[in-house]
Amino acid sequence: MVLANRLQRFGAKVRRLGHKRRRPAAFLESDQRVRSDEYIPWLCSVTGGFITADHGNVRAFDHAIRSMPLGGAILEIGSFLGRSTNVLAYLLIKYRRDNPFFSCDPWTFEGTERPIGGFFDAASPAFRAYAKEVFRLNVNLFSRERRPHAIEASSAEFFARWDQDSTVD
Repeated sequence: MVLANRLQRFGAKVRRLGHKRRRPAAFLESDQRVRSDEYIPWLCSVTGGFITADHGNVRAFDHAIRSMPLGGAILEIGSFLGRSTNVLAYLLIKYRRDNPFFSCDPWTFEGTERPIGGFFDAASPAFRAYAKEVFRLNVNLFSRERRPHAIEASSAEFFARWDQDSTVD
């Protein structure tokens, strides 16, 4: 434990001194592919959500999908309005992956126990219905060739159903 703390402090000191961490080649390759792809920034600009085209998760999606083995399934946990869902679907098409694709989201929002800024109630049934409908519209429009099996559930509920071999519509 003491050694781990010392190494962690040493790492922080190195970063403060201006030493850059070396990026793995796979990250750099994914970064270049994402930067040269004109569809991802456009898609991110016209769909709602939190992820941006220059976000590290998009590079991670690119690397994971491009490098993933055949078989197995893809699960997106937390879909909100469908932006990252559409990016994942696009990358699955781009890299010709036919792995089953699932997304799960209960469309209940953390940190919304009281109105945001004292103004907007994001926990309201109206906002929940809005988010679900925008997700549905976005996925039907931008991912119609590679729509996920969208499950309205938390990840814990999804995995419980998975363990029970439940069917999906």
